[in-house]
Amino acid sequence: MCQKQAKVASVFPAIQLKEMSPEEIEQVYLIESLSFSAPWARESLENAIDNPFAINLVAIVENEIRGFVMAIFRQEAMHIINLAVHPKARRCSIGRNLLKELLIWAQQKKVLWAFLEVRSQNFSAISLYEREGFLLIERIPAYYANDGDDGLIMAKFLS
Repeated sequence: MCQKQAKVASVFPAIQLKEMSPEEIEQVYLIESLSFSAPWARESLENAIDNPFAINLVAIVENEIRGFVMAIFRQEAMHIINLAVHPKARRCSIGRNLLKELLIWAQQKKVLWAFLEVRSQNFSAISLYEREGFLLIERIPAYYANDGDDGLIMAKFLS
């Protein structure tokens, strides 16, 4: 597990990124359940893997999945639908690496825009997205039905 106690690169274990496989759904579902108050159903995660318009990546640290990102793309736009990191592996650049890899993939596929929704109270995620060039497009009051939190729609132009 990442121990962000010192600002030395060698403290951080290597992060391997790869496309998600069906065999990894159980670990992804665990991270999903630990990360969100209203997690996706296991079946929804399984369906995302089968979607021909989806890209789903996992981050592996020390032979265990520690994070994932899922996106749907159509022509010139990509919708980032899910990004989560195991609570014990947060603040170790796993989310940032996943997001960067996804954006590189999107640019190679000639995607021009990336969109996402984020809870207005998820300050660490908002900070990550802003650092990676996402801009606030719209605030939707009470977007999240389970707790009434506002949703923020963010977008980034991928030149």
